Amino acid sequence: MKFAHVIFIVVTLLILMTPQFLPLSSKSIDELIAGASEMSNFYLEDMEEGTIRRELDMVLTLEQYNSLYETNIALSIDGQKKRGRPRPRRKAIRDKKYRWTNKEIPFKIVPNDFDVNSTRDIYEAIAEWQNYTCITFRSATNSDPNFVEIDNGNGCYSNVGMAGGSQTVGLSGGCRFKGVILHMLGHAIGFHHEHNRPDRDYYVTIIERNIPANLLYNFKKYPLDEINTYGVPYDYSSIMQYGGRAFSLNGEITIKANDPKYQNVLGNRMS
Repeated sequence: MKFAHVIFIVVTLLILMTPQFLPLSSKSIDELIAGASEMSNFYLEDMEEGTIRRELDMVLTLEQYNSLYETNIALSIDGQKKRGRPRPRRKAIRDKKYRWTNKEIPFKIVPNDFDVNSTRDIYEAIAEWQNYTCITFRSATNSDPNFVEIDNGNGCYSNVGMAGGSQTVGLSGGCRFKGVILHMLGHAIGFHHEHNRPDRDYYVTIIERNIPANLLYNFKKYPLDEINTYGVPYDYSSIMQYGGRAFSLNGEITIKANDPKYQNVLGNRMS
């Protein structure tokens, strides 16, 4: 199956995970992610050396970061800032090296971190992705060079695509809802947030006055040459969409649906 077909089927899944078919939740996905933090300034801090955290839950390699974010400050390999011209843009998830080999994602669940209910939700979320796409999750073996390790973590987060080696999908206590787990596994498969699409301005308006200046980068509109939408329309109810008050400094709307009937749909999870 061609990669474009994979994307189409995946987006079909995301459309099915909508409040039109499922009851609305009391908290949006981003609210649960932010509330699940177990350390101060969680979404301002980076992960291990050589990676950058953005948009609450995405752990990017330096190459991914430099391809998606325009900046006058480049990053050295050790993550330190250095002055100079920005690094040239590179392909992000379009780059085959970020796609999982043979469309298979080897995974491990860290023993004793999850109770019976949370373990069930993890497997149900995995089953959703497998049922609606040609992506396969399987138990990792000692011979797998690249695999996902589902761990308690210090919040909710994931790499985007196959980053290489062991990569953590963090699911601390506040993340253990099926909808949030689906969202994190979506990142691990290789998907970004819906509201960062290159064509997002046709569908949503970012209300900058309600966002702290130091967090505006989380609403970066990705460059068209890095993200391919495959002609699939913007999905307000995507499992990868944050809620309308994401990163709000005053409780007011930060992501406004250009079609008002979808405002309360943004960021709602299925369970």
